[in-house]
Amino acid sequence: MSFAARQVVSLGGSCQPRHQFHRLGVAAVAAPFDNIISDLGAVIEILNNRAEGLGSSATAAFDLSTAYDDRYGCTLQHDFRNGGDPVVIDPPGLAYTADRYSKRWGNMVAACASGAPTLFVRVGTFLPPRAASIFYRARGLGAAQANAVPKALERLFPCTPFRVLLAVHDDLHPVDPAGLDDRIDLVSIPPPVFDRPEAWKGLDSAWDELAARFSFPRARPGHHCWC
Repeated sequence: MSFAARQVVSLGGSCQPRHQFHRLGVAAVAAPFDNIISDLGAVIEILNNRAEGLGSSATAAFDLSTAYDDRYGCTLQHDFRNGGDPVVIDPPGLAYTADRYSKRWGNMVAACASGAPTLFVRVGTFLPPRAASIFYRARGLGAAQANAVPKALERLFPCTPFRVLLAVHDDLHPVDPAGLDDRIDLVSIPPPVFDRPEAWKGLDSAWDELAARFSFPRARPGHHCWC
């Protein structure tokens, strides 16, 4: 493809993109979506609100290792004071988590506002009810909701060339391609095998193909963007 990204940013909907960026040695920017499980609506809301209050009000989820963000309706992972084993929801803990997301947001904004061509990567549409659920549901996604993503990014970064890679599992998250914003690249990837250990990581072979097809930029030796 003609677009040559200099950096990539994860838009979720889980920590799979972040894991694969690290495995592939990609020039990735730390962002608030790295460690959350969300539907696309939550991503749009977070972008439009500039992540205000993300992580500041949460409820421990059923497995006690994640938490449900009360404002945005997404599941938070890893970014807890004690690592989330188990999650401790108290004022100091919430302040720590909110600060982590605030720093990730600031890092993403600084990197993307630089004008460097950026590829935003989203895996799955994740359209569960607005509840503490991380399970897939077979519901389609219309162009209007998908198109709200590049519109929100354009408002945030008006001087930055970007594209949005939307990788979906057709049998789990069918997407109607009609009317999609021309800045969205829609691709299909194999669905996760839920009974396979560490299914959350996705298939390395599928990500290898994405990295080659969309020319994921490589990180400089000794350089990383994680925080």
